[in-house]
Amino acid sequence: MSSFAAGPQVLHFFADWHDSHAQMTAVFSALPALATASPLPIQFLSIEAEGEDPRTTLYNVTVVPTFVLLRANGAVFQTIESPDPAVLSQAVIALVE
Repeated sequence: MSSFAAGPQVLHFFADWHDSHAQMTAVFSALPALATASPLPIQFLSIEAEGEDPRTTLYNVTVVPTFVLLRANGAVFQTIESPDPAVLSQAVIALVE
């Protein structure tokens, strides 16, 4: 399965049981407001890390939360393995600049 799309993507790999789940889900839902400068539509996708989505293996997700930021061509721009809202926000802004 390819994650290639018409524009950049931000993938949020999560687990409901993780302590930061509620906080990072709220942060993740606010991120599209930061992406308004993107000349291409940017997709924000949440993926259950323990589910059967092949992207979990494709991007070697071993901890939650993990955020994989993809360029429009599907190349990995940045991987963040941290529940740090500031780091994630800065990365999304950098992705769309």
